[in-house]
Amino acid sequence: TGGLRWELTAKGDRCELVMTATNQPGQDIIYSIVCGWHHLVDCLEWLVDGVAIVPEGYAGPVKMQIYRYYRDAKVPGFAG
Repeated sequence: TGGLRWELTAKGDRCELVMTATNQPGQDIIYSIVCGWHHLVDCLEWLVDGVAIVPEGYAGPVKMQIYRYYRDAKVPGFAG
C-alpha cells in the first residue's frame, strides 16, 4: 500500500506543488507514473486558464512527449 502527500506553498504571486509518493513503484513503470501526474497537473492549469482539453487516450502525443522528456533527460530521482 502507499499514499500520496500534497504540499502547496505560496511563492509570491505563484505557488509550488510538491507531491511525495510513499510507495516505491518498480523502475519499469516510474516514467509512466510521473508522466501521468505531469499531464494531470497540465490539464488542471489548462482548465484554470479556460483552455479546452482534447482527450487523447493513455498514450496520446502529449503524454508521449512528456514520457520521453522524463525518460531521456534522466531527471534526478527518476533515472534508471
